[in-house]
Amino acid sequence: MAFIKELGNWKYEYRHSRDQLSILATGGNRFYEMSENDFTTDMLRSLNKRGKWFYDLKEDPYNYYVGDLDNFGKHNVYGSISLKQLSENPNLKMAINHFIGFKTDKKGDEGQDYFEISRREDYLSKVGILENDGMISLTLSDKKKYFYVTGIKLPGIDYTKIHK
Repeated sequence: MAFIKELGNWKYEYRHSRDQLSILATGGNRFYEMSENDFTTDMLRSLNKRGKWFYDLKEDPYNYYVGDLDNFGKHNVYGSISLKQLSENPNLKMAINHFIGFKTDKKGDEGQDYFEISRREDYLSKVGILENDGMISLTLSDKKKYFYVTGIKLPGIDYTKIHK
């Protein structure tokens, strides 16, 4: 019986200390450091650990296929960029990041959440994420944030080699 009482006390203390685990973000919104896992975080964790998801996806020839040698003695790999890079680099880890909004360095500025930013600010933020090898997820219309995945080198323009 004492164990149940202590468990109840712990739950009470946890619920009343949640504000210590949160931050005040743009627009006065409160975000918590801890959240529930979802399918994306579970899948990413499995891919980083090279777990079941990693091998299941890698076995499917539509996701990952190593072709014949080319004229330069390298195997052509077809399919997922993420699976290719995770296969070639066992230390590579991907991470989920959240874009919440903009905040300037003006005093008293509470910032703007995703619903309040302009189309230009939205565009510039996503270009900045892409320049830093972020893979942007879909932006849901009813959410005040969106997530993006980092850790994979995206093919395309190498922004470090662009001359000003």
